[in-house]
Amino acid sequence: MKLATEDEILALEDFLKAHIETSMFPLSSLRRFGLSGGHPRAARFWMRWKDGMVTDAFALSEEGFLFPQCRTGGWQDVAVVLRGERVKGILGDSGQSTAMRAAIGLSARAEMDDVDPLYTVDLADLVMPDVQGYELSPITGFNAQLGEAVQVGGVYTPDSLRGNGYARRAVAMHLAEARDQGVGRSILFAASEQAGKVCEAIGFRRQGAFALTMYETPQVIHV
Repeated sequence: MKLATEDEILALEDFLKAHIETSMFPLSSLRRFGLSGGHPRAARFWMRWKDGMVTDAFALSEEGFLFPQCRTGGWQDVAVVLRGERVKGILGDSGQSTAMRAAIGLSARAEMDDVDPLYTVDLADLVMPDVQGYELSPITGFNAQLGEAVQVGGVYTPDSLRGNGYARRAVAMHLAEARDQGVGRSILFAASEQAGKVCEAIGFRRQGAFALTMYETPQVIHV
């Protein structure tokens, strides 16, 4: 694994786009900040090449979050290049996150240690509920947004309003707006069984699992 360089950005972006379901965070960072740094969400990227193709990559943001996209493994190489780094968490495909966590020796108890079902939908297949008489107030509901895809963030309905289909309508209406602006796909990870039912009702289908591991105190990699 080696640090990505400016002349490799296009190849890195193409690789992340090919696995966009679990690459929204690093891909949005790459497009916004490039490799220049200077922001907590800016990141350094490491890559592995074989036969002229990128096979693996991962990112470490300036605030200390790791984003794995190592399709062929090679976790010991990852551990070597991360030695001495301070890590606050890992966000990514659950299998890769588990393997990375073990390889770099993150054995301490994490304050957040969730594995959530991962869902995607092509917005052309979005199933719209009956929204007649409803109006969507302007909100920021995407935690990662690209020209071709959006990732839905937290969705919350107060207890007294649950069971009325408000969450389903709000998410569908927001995604319809994105679709009308040319976005083709949406991704989310559901934090509960009920959230999963809501997203399935508007066309989302499960595509794996997404892990969110976060430490309150940064962990220094010593392996």
